[in-house]
Amino acid sequence: MFLFNGVSLRNSLLLLVALVLLCDLFVRYFERNSDPEGSATVAPPWSQAQTAEREFSGHVIQTGNAKGRDNNTWLNDEMLAANGKRRIKTILYWNSLFGKPDFGLGFGRSVFEKAHCSFSACTTTNDRAKFDKADMVMFHGFQIRAADMPARTRHDQIWVYYNRENPLRSKESVRGMNDKFNFTVTYLDSPDTDVRYSVVRVPKSNPYKLPDVATIGAKSRMVVWIVSDCSVHSTRVEYVQELSRHVQVDVYGACGNLSCPRHPRSASSKCYKKIEETYFFYLALENGFCKDYITEKPVIATRLNIVPIVLGYVNYSQILPPNSFIDVRDFKSPRHLAEYISYLGKNIKEYMNYLQWKAHFPYILRIKGDKNLLICRLCEVLHNRDFKYKSRFDLEDYWNSGKVCLVGDKERESVHLTKLRVR
Repeated sequence: MFLFNGVSLRNSLLLLVALVLLCDLFVRYFERNSDPEGSATVAPPWSQAQTAEREFSGHVIQTGNAKGRDNNTWLNDEMLAANGKRRIKTILYWNSLFGKPDFGLGFGRSVFEKAHCSFSACTTTNDRAKFDKADMVMFHGFQIRAADMPARTRHDQIWVYYNRENPLRSKESVRGMNDKFNFTVTYLDSPDTDVRYSVVRVPKSNPYKLPDVATIGAKSRMVVWIVSDCSVHSTRVEYVQELSRHVQVDVYGACGNLSCPRHPRSASSKCYKKIEETYFFYLALENGFCKDYITEKPVIATRLNIVPIVLGYVNYSQILPPNSFIDVRDFKSPRHLAEYISYLGKNIKEYMNYLQWKAHFPYILRIKGDKNLLICRLCEVLHNRDFKYKSRFDLEDYWNSGKVCLVGDKERESVHLTKLRVR
């Protein structure tokens, strides 16, 4: 009866048309709003994230994560996966980092997941059979050998020059290496450094504990030096030799007759705890007098109740807590330094002035460019279609020790050793 009712038929047709139009509108709306390259702006993943790569927020504006065609939409890992655009990127470790085949970063997919990277669609390997398919190849610059270098087979493959040492220790390895690398991970403060290792101040959640006078007064030895490289041509070795003529210096490691169970890398190690209880001063001497070159040595000292004596081509006042260290360059000679620290060792209240910063300094020092931050950054770069990596790069000029390091008489003059000759 319904089909033969004219009015009912007309109403039914109108209702059917309305339903078709409504469905069409719904489909259009869904397609527009589910397209990551639509008009809606999504906040970049580093804007709120508390992960390691947030430290690179200042760089992301320049290099970005992967962007959509409208240059406004930020794509994170999940959005890429949902739209079928994510491909697992492979990072190949070509050589090793001082015996570590994984560069100390780890193997496989889990490396990126454990680091909570915004971009985790990456994996790492040291299987050279995967060289042709690798998206990125990492080389430890300190251990590069020309005979071991592969021939590039892909123009879009990113080659990473990774070196945390200074140019003086690896200057020979860069000869003939121009136009091979297009990404750098070093300590150099240069526009050509893509990921830089440096010391940064991070807000500290809990305050430092200022030691009492009795604890400091219980120290029984003056100066300690932990060192594994004792090259006779090193200025720092010459300086310590001269210093030890005027004050007691105990040497741990390959260059001395004292040792720890293992070479300490953490302020929490038993060896450092023993050193903290025993010694007034800790020698934090860099193995090269190169601009901006600083290692973990003075950083570790700030986590102990000990005063570091620093030597390096660095403005330590911009890095370390105020009045927390003694700079070798401030003294006319090793003898003058020895006289000053001997005075402090006998006058505990004066010595304590170098630890007072712990009562009000709200930061902890860390090495920027650590494991998690680096691994996340590398994966981000591989998924970033807008990242402009170097196409022709003069590595020999970038890693030129003559430009950033002092050697010979210039180095000796800077630490007031010009009139001294250790025989």
